[in-house]
Amino acid sequence: MSEFNKGCMNDNEFEDILEDLSGEFVTVIVKSGGTCDQEYGCGCHSENGNKEEVECCCAWEGLLCSIGSDFIFLIDDGERIFIPVDAIAAIIEAC
Repeated sequence: MSEFNKGCMNDNEFEDILEDLSGEFVTVIVKSGGTCDQEYGCGCHSENGNKEEVECCCAWEGLLCSIGSDFIFLIDDGERIFIPVDAIAAIIEAC
């Protein structure tokens, strides 16, 4: 097996992937909806300096503790974070 394919999983449902990550430290990228601007840490400026609106995303890090039917539960430094499954854009597993 090539080095490239070692981390690949075939034909797994999203729920199965979440179950495999349970108990792992992960970063969850969520869609926050709407647009944001530079003042609030989101958005960007074009090369000519004009502000452009972009879809804003946020990252949450923590131990994936629980998976519900419509949310996941992370914990980080005593902070409990509940994230709706339909708001998840990506999950990054710490290596």
